Amino acid sequence: MSAGLINQVAVTPAKVTDHQALPDICPDSGMVFADKGYSAAAAREFLTRRGCHTGVILKKNMKGKRPRQRPLAQFGTNAV
Repeated sequence: MSAGLINQVAVTPAKVTDHQALPDICPDSGMVFADKGYSAAAAREFLTRRGCHTGVILKKNMKGKRPRQRPLAQFGTNAV
């Protein structure tokens, strides 16, 4: 990955989970941003072994997930 742009894709059957296809698309180094489908421990370990930093969104019930520091209402919005 040279400029942070997507430069590789893989198409898999529906029975293959996201993290199972990771070896086919993972760069050799850099930062990998991904959704919760890649939050499995095996996927995170694979990324670490490959020399990548993970920007994977953690599931709500996972250890290590930081709770929200303050409610959004403190920022003057009506958001919940």
